Amino acid sequence: MELLINRILKKSKENKLTIVAIDGMPGGGKSTLLKHVTLKIPSIKVVKMDSFFDVLTNGDNIFRVKKDVLIPLRNNQTAKFKIFDWKKKMLIDEENIDPEGIVLIEGICSMDKNLINYYDYKIWVDCPPEVGQERALARDGETFKELWINKWIPETITYINEQRPDKKADTVINYKDIDIFK
Repeated sequence: MELLINRILKKSKENKLTIVAIDGMPGGGKSTLLKHVTLKIPSIKVVKMDSFFDVLTNGDNIFRVKKDVLIPLRNNQTAKFKIFDWKKKMLIDEENIDPEGIVLIEGICSMDKNLINYYDYKIWVDCPPEVGQERALARDGETFKELWINKWIPETITYINEQRPDKKADTVINYKDIDIFK
């Protein structure tokens, strides 16, 4: 963990703004890793891909993250965006992130081919699909079971197979290695 933190901090010393991605299978440990990173680097600003889900665009969070966060930040402008409230099933409060410090984008497809070139550092959490599915279902219960099994897991497997984000990562972390920090 210390090596990863040191790599992120080293990148941040090279730039006014450092944008980091954490991507991987659902249930793989991305959020757990994020918790540990933010404990070690409390000033980090976090953007979750799940906050960009939008029922009106059929969940086109990749386009919104690019348009509302990554492009403005790379143009030295404040990123302004609304987040998706999963309980209300609608976009709510606007958030703002200034183009400075470390910004971490966490979530499935955060290293999509349309976003990958905006990052200074990329982390892939490696987890077998069957383990990720089991863990995602255990975490979310019955609420999203059908979506996990019939949509989200298959779409993520397709994304991984077609785009190979694991091969584009600066660091690959096995999910078992994240579990030791719980």
